[in-house]
Amino acid sequence: VTCRAPSIFSRNGNVYNMSVANSVDNTVNINGSFVVLLDDFRITSVQGSIPTTGSSSVVVHGSSFGSSSASFSARLGNTACETTTWESDSSLTCSTPAGFASIPIISVSVLAVSVNASVNSLRYNSPNVTSTLPSNSPTTGGASFTILGSGFAQFLTAWNVTVDSLATTATAWVSDSTITSVTPTGYNPDASIHLQSGDIGQSFLSMHSFDAPVITNISFGPFGRFVNGTVAAPFSLPANLTITGTNLGSYLPQNTTVLLGSAAIVCETESANFLDIHCVIPSRNFGRLLTVTVFHGLFEGVIAPQLVSLPANFSKIQAHSSVLPSTVLLNSTRGGAVLIHGQGFLNYISVKGYLQHPSNSTLNLLCTPLLIVNDTLAHCTVPEGLGAGFSLVVEIDGVSTNISKVVSTYVSFPIPTIDSVVYTHRNDNGRSQFLVSGSSFGADLSQVSVQFSDMSECFIVLFVPHSALTCEPTTSEGVGIGLSISVANQVITNLSPLISWSNVDYKNQTLSLASNVGSPSSSLTLPTTEQGTLVAFNTTGVFNSSGSLAFFGLPSNRTRIPCAVQQVLETRVICAVAAGTGIGFSPMLQTSVSTVIGTDLLSYPAPNLAGVSSSDALNQSSATQSSYLLLQSEPQIIQLIGDNFGDNLAVVSVRVGTYNCSTLSVTHSTLTCSLPRGSGIDLPSFVIVDGQESGQIAVTFPAPSVSNITVTTNLSSAGCMSCLSAVYSPEPSVRNATYAFATADSQTITF
Repeated sequence: VTCRAPSIFSRNGNVYNMSVANSVDNTVNINGSFVVLLDDFRITSVQGSIPTTGSSSVVVHGSSFGSSSASFSARLGNTACETTTWESDSSLTCSTPAGFASIPIISVSVLAVSVNASVNSLRYNSPNVTSTLPSNSPTTGGASFTILGSGFAQFLTAWNVTVDSLATTATAWVSDSTITSVTPTGYNPDASIHLQSGDIGQSFLSMHSFDAPVITNISFGPFGRFVNGTVAAPFSLPANLTITGTNLGSYLPQNTTVLLGSAAIVCETESANFLDIHCVIPSRNFGRLLTVTVFHGLFEGVIAPQLVSLPANFSKIQAHSSVLPSTVLLNSTRGGAVLIHGQGFLNYISVKGYLQHPSNSTLNLLCTPLLIVNDTLAHCTVPEGLGAGFSLVVEIDGVSTNISKVVSTYVSFPIPTIDSVVYTHRNDNGRSQFLVSGSSFGADLSQVSVQFSDMSECFIVLFVPHSALTCEPTTSEGVGIGLSISVANQVITNLSPLISWSNVDYKNQTLSLASNVGSPSSSLTLPTTEQGTLVAFNTTGVFNSSGSLAFFGLPSNRTRIPCAVQQVLETRVICAVAAGTGIGFSPMLQTSVSTVIGTDLLSYPAPNLAGVSSSDALNQSSATQSSYLLLQSEPQIIQLIGDNFGDNLAVVSVRVGTYNCSTLSVTHSTLTCSLPRGSGIDLPSFVIVDGQESGQIAVTFPAPSVSNITVTTNLSSAGCMSCLSAVYSPEPSVRNATYAFATADSQTITF
């Protein structure tokens, strides 16, 4: 039966009795009741906080809630409010039940009729953690601990707990304020705790701590060292570093980071556990007195009490002369500077250097002083020495490091060289002697030996460091063989020309002019400095005409004057001497099998100065004039005549008194020079040619000459009474002109 309610039913929430009558039969009253709900009966909002313990008030806002006589009830989710109180037509108050989590729906009902509202923002208060008990646990995990706080729910609730994102185990709800669990592994002194149940979750910082890591030892394995309180790395990197102790953290190497020093040098972790960490320090790192810091994730674990030192990073060794792929070659056996390139040199207090020979410790040398130029460059000076393949060893803070092993470069002195081997003479014991000239022989005679190609020894009797030696063969004779010299096991062989020390007795060698071979002498002066004088080498030996070459030389400076061979006889070689100057030349003769040096001396004649001849000088011969009078005292060009001046301008000089007459040109008989301004009478003048002086001639500068005198009167303009030209004889004391002054007052006279 459906009926329309009459308009009198206008009070929302009022309850009415009703009956149904059958009009055919007798009226039957069916007693019942109904409630009037208007169309705008609804919930619009809910306000209030909801602690999990319940018994707090929440206001439900809406419309058409009727009068207080209506019987209302409200529910939070599936749980009824402890009491529901009508406040007004638009509000009700709910006394909340105990609960947990969010409340998706709230409903209000009158009798059997209800309305619902979604309230996604309404939820019970989130949990709150205030402390853990105990507050600290081992890094290895597995320790029981209690989480204290509030809002953990009034009834059994499943909770998930993590400590620094690592899940705990055996977690159990105890009460609204207590949860128990078992710690995971950890290493953070300020660990966070996160609680999660369903969609309720909350994190709490600095709620728990793990035992602090303790480092008991740091080592670099069998190649490490302990120096002055510092754990020192091996001499070269990479190097394996082992850190041992307790509470060091995770079994996962990727969670562990080891940094050295403020520069944060990364020691790459290979393995880690709670008792030790193994990591590798890569190459190209350096530093001293570095702290060791262990990190787990982003958390700093510990700064080690020990300090670590790493070797300086040596990248290259360089000599000032050259850089070779495998050898730094010094300039000479006299030593030289070595540059050391790299990084980190300023990190060290004491740095020393020395060269270490690979097999002969007697060759070891200090490379000192070793100076640190800047953080990337150092250098040291190597003294004189010899040998090859030295390791440059640098001692840093009292600990040695072999740089050659780092950069695969070795330091070497130059290989000895032989420039010439000449036979000199037989000594009084009948032994031949050879002069061996060259370079890089070193200064230590004990490291030098000379040997012929037939393996016989040439005993050293005279040694000039670095450049020359004289030796005697230990065998009676030898013809056309080679010679080698060994310096600190560095061997150089001279094969051309081959040498001999038989058949010729040079002890009795003499010189003579070819035109006067019957008068040999041990000292011969040539008649002229010009080319072509024939000289005879006279000897008791036998010469081979094939390939003979003669010359004269000064062994001290290796100056050699050719002497072109004209004739070779059994006991004589005749040659034409080239033009030259100088004294004390030794005759040197080279044949096809030997080169020898004589003991006698040859000299060019001294220069002869005959006189002065020049357009600027008076033409006067030395036969008629004791002194050559120059025409002027100003700078002038003069020409000297004579002979044996030579033809080498570099060895000729001219002196006129104390004046140097700069040489402009020279032939064997004339020379010109530039004489500066001067004065003087009978100045001794001579020519010096290659150390030999000529005889002297006298040179006189002209006397002073007065051509005019002008007198100026200071007090009047009358001038001089008589102004005549003054004419003087060569002697300035003789006058033939008289000047009269107009006044007795002071005068100015100009000559």
